[in-house]
Amino acid sequence: METLLTGLRISSEIVTVLWGALVFIRVLDQTGKTEDLNSWLQRFHPNKDMQVFLLSRGWVTVLEGVSGFGSPPALVAPILIRMGVSQELAMLLPLYGNVLAVPFGAMSTPLIIGFPSFKFGFLGQQVSLLSAALNFTTFIGIWVLIRGWKLPESKSEWFWLMRGFMGATMGMIFGGMFALQWSAAVSGMFALLFWIPWTRLNDVFDRKILFLVEMTSFLMLGQIGFRGMAIAGFRISNPGFWVAVGSIWLALRSGKKIDFFRKILSESFFKLKKPFIVTTTMTLFILYLTSWMQMNVAYFSIGSIQSLWLGFIAPGLAGTSTLGNLWVSSAFLTQAQISQAAWVAIGSGFGTLISFQILTAVATTVGLKKIPLTVWKKSFALGAGSLAVITLGLIVSELLKFS
Repeated sequence: METLLTGLRISSEIVTVLWGALVFIRVLDQTGKTEDLNSWLQRFHPNKDMQVFLLSRGWVTVLEGVSGFGSPPALVAPILIRMGVSQELAMLLPLYGNVLAVPFGAMSTPLIIGFPSFKFGFLGQQVSLLSAALNFTTFIGIWVLIRGWKLPESKSEWFWLMRGFMGATMGMIFGGMFALQWSAAVSGMFALLFWIPWTRLNDVFDRKILFLVEMTSFLMLGQIGFRGMAIAGFRISNPGFWVAVGSIWLALRSGKKIDFFRKILSESFFKLKKPFIVTTTMTLFILYLTSWMQMNVAYFSIGSIQSLWLGFIAPGLAGTSTLGNLWVSSAFLTQAQISQAAWVAIGSGFGTLISFQILTAVATTVGLKKIPLTVWKKSFALGAGSLAVITLGLIVSELLKFS
């Protein structure tokens, strides 16, 4: 019974995130802000592919750092749709652009809660440096999704990609050194600053896209001001709630009336039936799976390949919490164990690519009633390929440890 209630509570929080995203997109459409965003992006690069890259690897990472819990892909995917991106591609791009930021989501909540026995500073720095080293995988993956295996067509495109890559990598390193809990947000901000030409910095403060800054600020307010607070088990810092609040604020600034809110809030709510059923089912499955794991595989070592792949199956916060509580029992851990735990945390971040709950939520925001088979194939291929790279790195680190 306790597991069932926990599953329902977690599912309701995930569905609240989806509800907030649906409200946000409806408000953007009704207020004309999507057109404003498109015209703003064209100032920085005329090529739509590069604009999509900016949102899928830049802003989505900022959102993960200040909110997490699946909200970044749910918010960014519908915006990509309105930029002319296909529904399937709009689902995959923000998911893959977000994977390295997952351990630092919502002010590093997965790492802090998932690995309570670690000193957060040591583990966070390891994960931050490892994310910076693996940053090339997300850039290559996003590029392949957009253009296939074709090389950039001009020096301008090469320069654009390299600037963003350097910004995201330096941001993750800088965050790991000076702003550990905000590493994901700092990485995304550095990428955006490196992408925007210095001669156009004034355009960053254009009033037409002020809503992006406001939405990010509302999400930060929820995390900083109400972190750890709950009413009847529901987290007040839930990003879906603050996205809805930010959306209402945006509509008020645009001169909308009360009837407008009532209609949008209710219409968005009635779209949540199927996602709630799917999310509850999968959440209960993961909870029972992790309970079984604790009884049957408690003797696995934290650095084993098995733990990495099991973390991939239980992604994000669920993965890090499971692995942390399952394999970490001592408060006195060696540097090698911390390094191994960092690999596991990164692996659980890539596990979001096969998270049925998150894929279902994102599919709902882009208007799909079910997840297309092609999305499943590409998502699994990206996840398996990336995890193979991480597994190889873990094996090499194990060999170096004994050399």
